[in-house]
Amino acid sequence: VAPNGTVKGFGTAAAHGSAVGRLAGGKAVALITTLDREGYWVVSSTGAVAAFGDAVNYGGHLGVHIVAAAATVDAKGYWLVTSTGVVLTFGDAKNLGHHAGAVRIAATPDGQGYWLVTATGTVHPYGDAKLYGSVATAGVIGIAASPDGRGYLIFTKSGKVIPKGDAHSSGAVAGGFAAVTAS
Repeated sequence: VAPNGTVKGFGTAAAHGSAVGRLAGGKAVALITTLDREGYWVVSSTGAVAAFGDAVNYGGHLGVHIVAAAATVDAKGYWLVTSTGVVLTFGDAKNLGHHAGAVRIAATPDGQGYWLVTATGTVHPYGDAKLYGSVATAGVIGIAASPDGRGYLIFTKSGKVIPKGDAHSSGAVAGGFAAVTAS
């Protein structure tokens, strides 16, 4: 998804629609998919949520600055994370905790927990999420759970992909993630 809300599919991924003009004056900060990958939500920095395909819009929260989002395991809800680290819940998502300075969120595979990560690499687990370590580096822009939830990958703007727990990395991204920012 581009900052203006344009969605393009690659490989077998289908683009079910574009959020251009539906971002309430903000930029796209997340694209999260449904369980069957037949739909997705585009989330804007202004708290607008646009649903496509088989995704259901459970609402948004205009007037707050959103930096991250994640779907529940059954795709019947989602979490939005504000720039102050507050976790907002929609649909069947449960609020399990929040942390000031969080820039990204990753749900556990069973949907009973999530990790929040700060720009300085501190990971905060909530619900059934376990802590597998943090990193002491600036420029953290992402976190992704391993398939079994017993680890995660931490991404930095410079292109480092740092595994924790049982997660495995295939190496760094040459040139970094220049197009990605932790809003």
